[in-house]
Amino acid sequence: MSLLSCRRRQTALQFSSRYSSDDPVYQEYVSRPADPPPIVENWNRRFGNSRGRDNRSPLGSANAPCSV
Repeated sequence: MSLLSCRRRQTALQFSSRYSSDDPVYQEYVSRPADPPPIVENWNRRFGNSRGRDNRSPLGSANAPCSV
């Protein structure tokens, strides 16, 4: 048996139960409560008072006059 195939077999045995019910570290991680979501304050306050205005419109601002 070559050294490479021996190492492959050792590695396969070492990681055969990884991320399974036989992996105590993974089971500890899975059983803990979920982290709370991050709180991001003022995430939509880039342009001052923009409450109720949608600046994502593909035709420009809904309040802009037509330039036809």
